[in-house]
Amino acid sequence: MRSVVLNIRKYIADRGGCAWLWLGVSGALLIAGGWVLAWRTAGGGSLPTAAAISTLAGLGLVVLATRLRLLRQWHTRTSTYLENIGPSVGRVLNQVVANTESSILLCDQSGRVLWVNNGFTRLTGYTFAEVQGCNAADVLTGPETDLCILDDLGRCLDRCEPYRGEILNYRKDGGSYMVAFEALPICDAQGRPKSIVAMGRDVTDRLRAEQALREEESRYRAIFEAVTDALVIYNQDGTVIEANPAACAMYGYTRSQILGLSYAEIVQQECHPVFAEFQKTVSAGNSFHAVSRDVRSDGAVIDVEVHGVRLTFKGELTLLAVLTDITEQQRAQRELREYAEALQVANHSLEEYSFAAQEASRAKSAFLANMSHEIRTPMTAILGFAEMLRTDGDLSKAPPSRIEAIDTVLRNGEHLLRLINDVLDLSKIEAGRFSVEHNECCVLTLVSDVQDMVEIRARAKNLPFVVEYAGPVPETVQTDAMRLRQILVNLIGNAVKFTDTGEVRLRVEHIETAGSSVLEFAVIDTGVGISTSKLDTVFQPFNQAEEHGGHRGGTGLGLTISRELARLLGGDITVESTPGQGSAFRLRVPAGAMDGVRHISNPAQVAASHRLNPSVEEVDSSQIRFSGRILLAEDGPDNQRLIECILRRAGAEVLVVDNGQAAIQEVEAGFFEDNPFDLVLMDMQMPVMDGYEATRRLRRGGYTLPIVALTAHAMKGDRLKCLDAGCDDYASKPIQRPQLLRLVSHYLASVAGSTAPPA
Repeated sequence: MRSVVLNIRKYIADRGGCAWLWLGVSGALLIAGGWVLAWRTAGGGSLPTAAAISTLAGLGLVVLATRLRLLRQWHTRTSTYLENIGPSVGRVLNQVVANTESSILLCDQSGRVLWVNNGFTRLTGYTFAEVQGCNAADVLTGPETDLCILDDLGRCLDRCEPYRGEILNYRKDGGSYMVAFEALPICDAQGRPKSIVAMGRDVTDRLRAEQALREEESRYRAIFEAVTDALVIYNQDGTVIEANPAACAMYGYTRSQILGLSYAEIVQQECHPVFAEFQKTVSAGNSFHAVSRDVRSDGAVIDVEVHGVRLTFKGELTLLAVLTDITEQQRAQRELREYAEALQVANHSLEEYSFAAQEASRAKSAFLANMSHEIRTPMTAILGFAEMLRTDGDLSKAPPSRIEAIDTVLRNGEHLLRLINDVLDLSKIEAGRFSVEHNECCVLTLVSDVQDMVEIRARAKNLPFVVEYAGPVPETVQTDAMRLRQILVNLIGNAVKFTDTGEVRLRVEHIETAGSSVLEFAVIDTGVGISTSKLDTVFQPFNQAEEHGGHRGGTGLGLTISRELARLLGGDITVESTPGQGSAFRLRVPAGAMDGVRHISNPAQVAASHRLNPSVEEVDSSQIRFSGRILLAEDGPDNQRLIECILRRAGAEVLVVDNGQAAIQEVEAGFFEDNPFDLVLMDMQMPVMDGYEATRRLRRGGYTLPIVALTAHAMKGDRLKCLDAGCDDYASKPIQRPQLLRLVSHYLASVAGSTAPPA
């Protein structure tokens, strides 16, 4: 409108001037001329045609002059308005368009840039001068721009229709951005586009945020669907608005079927209060946990453990239930309760059986103890008197058959004693009542003791017995010397028994590895050997592994006991054997800490020197002599005679009683008569009063001289039981003459001159 008004103004200003005045004067002259012409030609009558025409022309000019005057006035007023008001509004509108945040682009119908605003420059980096006359598509598109969008845009503009869309554009610096735009065509009267106005805004951040939101939602959806526990989301009214596949599977619905179900259709009626509490607790923002009973689509009732939390889902406050099917667990618990009740009944019966078993175990232990006592007591007399027959008098005058008979008694008595010891040891090991000690032990002394004990057997078969050392050995080790000696005697005794020709060797070696110190004893023989099929059974009880040479005696317990003892010591025994060539048993036991322990570099020489210069304990028992007054409390007549004979031959004065009460009376009488006993040998199993009670009474009465226990009991704790009663030492039956004489000699020497009377 402003341009039209300005054009008219210009025309009037340039061409109109005072035209309206000239037109008015000309019109008046034409009217007057017409009237004069009519008067002259018609004599004052009617008007002729020329006069009429002149008059009408004059009237037309007058009307035109009047209109032109009015238009002049309107032009004047309009010009004044446009000059005073129009420019300020135009400048405001121009500033708004130029500085709006949106990008505005004006192109002709072929896409060449006619004009851009500042928003376009800020968005793209291009100034108007840089893009003027350029094709907009060439400037703004790039390698990843979707050209199909440009094709759709072109088709819409050809139809003179607006187009809205989003497209990837490129800035001047090469960076890409997404723009949401609207293209408006300006069309002519025929509907053809003459120019195009495109307005756009950068939506890159929004699209990225939307993409991130979609990705995050996708991740949460994947997690939601992958969780193995059932997840159900309820709205505040208790309607299911989402459920994961685990929930659908648990309830037996598809996702479309479960959505929209009310809790009343899922939760069993009796558990509706549980769901009401779930709604109340979770809506308040607190966590919830309970057990409910729910209903599957097939009508089956399942036990469900429910955990609930509040959750914002799609902008709404919802309730998330995490559900676990515990039907089988509940069933198992019910069965377990039933089993527990049954178990209580069974436990009651088991307690009765256990009590009976304990009684049976105590009876077994008592039986073994009594058997040990009953067998060992007569064995003392058998072996003792047989030894006296073998050593006393001039045997050269005795018939060979008599000597052979005595040797047979000794040999079989010793065999029977070994049998008793093995059975008792195995019983204690199996009952878990066998203990070992770890004390300092001299290696060379231990080996020399073993050598002395087994050489007699080897010489009887004309077999060389060789002890060799593989390198230096520690002077002492930490182990149980008695049990280690027992193992070696068993292993070497077996080797001698099953070897007829060749030799038996004991090889001693100290092996140190990272963090450990081990003493290895290898017993190697050239005997009958053991077949491969028997190697796995040689350590089983009552097993005779030899396959050649027939049965050679023995209990079949020696190797079993030896391995169990080795394991109690922290080691083990292994075996290698070849039938007809011999066997090698290797015993390995921990040597203990070696800090500060001296190593003997020439152990064979030191051991030989030690054996050439025996200690006092190694002197022949027949040479032991002592003096003193001894009270022997022993109820067995045969043992009385044997022990009394051994002690009297060594030089002691002996008084014999057969019960503990008599022993107390004789001790008291000895002090009253000023002839006290220097030593009491007290049998622990006697009639009237046993040795335990007699010893306790003597100690309570103030008797301080030595009391040595004599007992056939060899079960675990017997020695400790004797010491607890007040005995100074312990000697087990059958009595060994050398050990008895050394023991008595030791205590008589320690109390020489002591005569403290009892209270």
